[in-house]
Amino acid sequence: MLIVRISAITADAVRRALIKAGNLKTILSITTENDCEFLNSAQLFKGINADRKIDENHACAAREKGTVENVNRHIRHFYPKGTDFQRVSSRQVTALQTFINSIPHKTALRGKTANETFFAAS
Repeated sequence: MLIVRISAITADAVRRALIKAGNLKTILSITTENDCEFLNSAQLFKGINADRKIDENHACAAREKGTVENVNRHIRHFYPKGTDFQRVSSRQVTALQTFINSIPHKTALRGKTANETFFAAS
């Protein structure tokens, strides 16, 4: 799971964050939310994900994005709604990402963490 702080809630900010994320060859899939920044995902990811899988979800269909909902739960544990993310440092975001990717997944990853699985595959 890659967590990137964006400057605004816009498609352009999401696109810039993806580009800034660095090595896009390591991104295997992108799961979108049903928010305004993802309305035109074909244009949003043009040139970035030519061979990537994009999972677009239906409105109010949390069952289609279990991993995203689980990650959101962890984020909200550390940063409740209303948190001013301008006050959250990049180091704190990276620490949260490391924490989430270090949680063992009993079923999907057979007890391994996302970090273990990712680095074993690279």
